[in-house]
Amino acid sequence: RHLLRYLKGTLHYVLVLYARVQLHRDVPVELKIYVDSDWAGCRTTRKSTSGCVIELLGCAVHAFSRTQGTIATSSGEAELYAIGSGVSEGLGVMNFLQESQLLPKVSMLIMTDSTSAKAIATRMGVSKLTRHIQLRFLYMQNLVANSIIKIKKVGAKFNVADILTKVVSTTVLH
Repeated sequence: RHLLRYLKGTLHYVLVLYARVQLHRDVPVELKIYVDSDWAGCRTTRKSTSGCVIELLGCAVHAFSRTQGTIATSSGEAELYAIGSGVSEGLGVMNFLQESQLLPKVSMLIMTDSTSAKAIATRMGVSKLTRHIQLRFLYMQNLVANSIIKIKKVGAKFNVADILTKVVSTTVLH
């Protein structure tokens, strides 16, 4: 009965969706992927949490927060694993948009607040400090080199994936 009363009282409520932008077939649409992680956030396993928000035309189309499968030895490594998860999900969304011919040209921009993870993901090869990182995360270096993805540093204050990995104050949320 409560549901029926609610439906009757909100009968005239309507959600109107309309396009705010005009899409052109030859202009690429940018898929923004915000990624963040907390380093060793789980007190028992010391595993980190990755968070990701994928935006298309200013609207969040996909978001996730999940525990990383590997224990990161530094905060930069934890952020790199978060970038890897974001790139993986972003490639799936990008391939869907291109294969369904909804958007023929899609570019991917990864937004992270970690300078060290950005540096590892954008340079080719490994150093003495990064040779233990699994190959699937270094695959991003190839994607950056081939201009399939771009990685940009964003301030922690403007990283929307921050709320998926740690407790955020109400002032930051507003």
